[in-house]
Amino acid sequence: NTSGVIISGTTVNICSGNSITLIADTTTTPPFCSSFTSYAWSPGSLPNNDTITASPTLSTLYKVEFMNGATVVGTATVQVNVVSNNTVTPPSTTPTLCVNTVMTNITHTTTGATGIGAATGLPSGVSASWAGNTITISGTPTASGTFNYNIPLTGGCGTVSATGTITVNPIPLISLTPISQILCNGQPTTGINFTSNLSGASITWTNNNTLIGLAANGTGNISSFTATNNGSTAVTATITVHGISTNGCQGPDSTATIKVNPTPAKPQVSNLVEQSFPASICGGTENVNFNI
Repeated sequence: NTSGVIISGTTVNICSGNSITLIADTTTTPPFCSSFTSYAWSPGSLPNNDTITASPTLSTLYKVEFMNGATVVGTATVQVNVVSNNTVTPPSTTPTLCVNTVMTNITHTTTGATGIGAATGLPSGVSASWAGNTITISGTPTASGTFNYNIPLTGGCGTVSATGTITVNPIPLISLTPISQILCNGQPTTGINFTSNLSGASITWTNNNTLIGLAANGTGNISSFTATNNGSTAVTATITVHGISTNGCQGPDSTATIKVNPTPAKPQVSNLVEQSFPASICGGTENVNFNI
């Protein structure tokens, strides 16, 4: 008796575009009670061999018949399922934002994949995760620049990656000189000059105490002015400087202080006493009064 046949198991999955080798195994059960002389494979025109290469484009049931002349003496089948390659959608958004700002989440929907590999090209502070066939990219970028990211899908079929672009604009950092001044009433101040790390940044400032002789707000450098304090105690003004880039990104505030002391009060002389001293004038004696 001739042994039965098995064709690489009962069900096989292959990725779309791939091939599979099917083997007619004549050494395992079920047994056949007569010998055979040839093989008949279906579907299609397949060679009369014990091994064939199948390249289906759709899921297909393959059958091999063991022939003794025109008589079928045994049959075996295998189901070959064609699995589509993984897919991923374009990004839900292509954000442009300021550095150190929370980013609106970017999502990609996947099919076929069972996860993601290591992402590349994301700005620092931003990461990617996968759950429920959705890639989510989130975080707060801490570096500026244009970032083209690539996130490979894992599992399933094919080599597929989620790709997109994140643009992170820098923020202006304003430095100012001098940052502190102490003056007396009526003295001229030293002008305060501002510089920015970004060309074209808009610089504005506010002053919380106009008693020193400076307006409540303004733009650009602060020219020298005459410090004023008509009171009896020192007054201090804090000048807060704001920078906004041409992309609309606002940087951290910088501050300067100006302290103006009052004009010193004139000394007061008290307890004046009128005294008379005898004096000799022209040989005579007169009283001369001195007021102190």
